[in-house]
Amino acid sequence: MSEDLHLTVRRVVGCGNTGLVEGSYSAVNKANGQRLDAQVARVWDFENGKVIRWQQYTDTWQFAKVTGPRL
Repeated sequence: MSEDLHLTVRRVVGCGNTGLVEGSYSAVNKANGQRLDAQVARVWDFENGKVIRWQQYTDTWQFAKVTGPRL
């Protein structure tokens, strides 16, 4: 994958001890020229001011198409 992987943040939402970041990843695969533009959501859980859990949801199908063998 490209060294120019970018995360564009579109929205940040907080609710109690949980935060949600919504955005997208963008890059170009240097090996094959394919572009990546994948939506992403990250959920952060905090306790006593520290991150205790982090989960990311993204378009893994698009990552596989751009970075893996042709399907």
